[in-house]
Amino acid sequence: MKVHNRKIQGSLQIIIKTARALNQILPWTIAIFTGGQLIVSLQPYLTVFLSARVVDLLSVHAKMEQVIALIVLSGAGTYTLIFLGKYFDSKRNVRGLDLYWAILWRMNRVLMKCPYSEVEKTKLRTQQEEIIQAYRMSGYGPWKIPEIMMELISGCVMIVMSIVMGGVVFLPVQGERVPWATVVMLALTIVSVIVSVVSQRQLLLLNQQSIGDMGKIFMKENYLLSYMDEQKAAKDIRIYQQQNEIIGQLASAFGVFHTFIFQRGKKEARNLALRSCFAQLLTVASYVIVCIRAVNGVYSIGAVVQYVGAIVQLSEGIRMLASSLQMIQIQAPFCKKFLDYIDIDEHSESEESGKKMLAPENVQEITFDHVYFSYKKDGNYVLKDISFSLRRGEHIAMVGMNGSGKTTCIKLLCRLLEPDSGTIYLDGTDIKTYTRESCWKLFSAVFQDFQMFALPIGENIAGSTIYSQERIMKSLNDCGMGDWIKRQNKGLNQELFRVNEDGINVSGGESQKLAIARALYFNRPFIIMDEPTAALDPVSESEIYEKFHMLAKGKGAVYISHRLSSCRFCNQIYVFDNGELIQKGTHEELVGQKDGKYRQLWQAQAEFYEKKKAIQKI
Repeated sequence: MKVHNRKIQGSLQIIIKTARALNQILPWTIAIFTGGQLIVSLQPYLTVFLSARVVDLLSVHAKMEQVIALIVLSGAGTYTLIFLGKYFDSKRNVRGLDLYWAILWRMNRVLMKCPYSEVEKTKLRTQQEEIIQAYRMSGYGPWKIPEIMMELISGCVMIVMSIVMGGVVFLPVQGERVPWATVVMLALTIVSVIVSVVSQRQLLLLNQQSIGDMGKIFMKENYLLSYMDEQKAAKDIRIYQQQNEIIGQLASAFGVFHTFIFQRGKKEARNLALRSCFAQLLTVASYVIVCIRAVNGVYSIGAVVQYVGAIVQLSEGIRMLASSLQMIQIQAPFCKKFLDYIDIDEHSESEESGKKMLAPENVQEITFDHVYFSYKKDGNYVLKDISFSLRRGEHIAMVGMNGSGKTTCIKLLCRLLEPDSGTIYLDGTDIKTYTRESCWKLFSAVFQDFQMFALPIGENIAGSTIYSQERIMKSLNDCGMGDWIKRQNKGLNQELFRVNEDGINVSGGESQKLAIARALYFNRPFIIMDEPTAALDPVSESEIYEKFHMLAKGKGAVYISHRLSSCRFCNQIYVFDNGELIQKGTHEELVGQKDGKYRQLWQAQAEFYEKKKAIQKI
């Protein structure tokens, strides 16, 4: 029993903490829901009580003025509470919709604000999907908390008011040798509550047991639907005749979902029938007992109305209280997931707030000192003992096979990731001394998996609705997109991608040049090019790199490219292999090392292009 009580207390604490979090996300939410429900819960009792008094006055032939005055008071009080209830109901409907989107916004904020290392883990997105699908499928999670609080308050109010207004029915009256009425009323009330609680719990457990399997089905269904809607997939779907397979998979998912809904519907109908049956028995018993006592002169006629109304509400109040306590226990694990999820970025922000120092804007040198890094933190290092320096005004290239650690090194350089061991210094100061955001502002980067958005071109480049058109046009001209932007009907206001009729699709090469223009626009002291020109032909890539080399004078620049010819102009070339920095030097120095990895890569590429030229001549 103590264990059960501790479990209820723990669940209640989680629900209260979730309610506080909801009030932070959307202030006054709980007050609007619970305040309105309190009024709605009191209204029937006021109506019954005043109606009973009217009946009593009529039964004793009271003056008509008294009866009319009480009727007016009853009507005014009832309609006032009804009006307030409707007002809060309308507020609640609007606030419920606002809350739905506010919670989604709060969860998406986690993806925006949490450390990049968390974003790279699929666990984070899986957590978010589980929270959302638990609500969409069975109504579990933070969205349901206001309703639980409403039901809890209603149950408590109904029990208290019913006992105050009708509890006397459960007491034996003078002259009864055997309190048979008390026994019958208590027995029917207890049985009614037990039936309601058990049936409700069965339904809740059915929903809870289905969440895992149904969640996976929903995720698969959402993936298939998004795949069908993806323009890039349309070609594969048709060329490889995937239509029947996709439709079959969707039909299978819909079939499982339909079976679940049908089973739940049957249980709901059966449970509702059982609850209604015992509620009616309690109502009939109340009428019989109260009426018999009224005939015997124990109760007044008005008391019949009051007591019967109160007893019927008592049964419902107990059911609602028991149901809400059950829901609190069932909802608690899902709310705990939500609290843990939103705590990710809050914890990160609290850590950052303790670091008052901002990285200096005029950093001259970034140094890696024996840096190790692993993604799973299991000792399986992706980078091992990396040491090098990047000085402002120096241009370096990082080359190596796929998976050699180049991009991971760039993520550490930008402070998107943190080393397992070793230190990264900004002008001799540990980079961890500074806030992450101030470190990010040192870099303009074009990653190999960069993203452009379905927004106007100007906003895509500036990352804001407020920007300098002159600077954007200069950056577009510098990356070879000046003539292209002039051909667009709306210029910088032209939206990308065909999300609506006015949007335009851009080629891979055009998209990459826009990403480069974005890097140029921000004009930061260090620039990173992580294979952003992969969609361009070798000649175009070489031209862009050479021009970028000129534009980046005075800045520190890092280039990653598989085409080694594009890196010849760099001051230093770093060669990565299996997570280690195995060579560094100029192009001439590295080509001169006969057994070096760089020479092998250079010769392999030279042979490839020679063969390609020979084939083209044929």
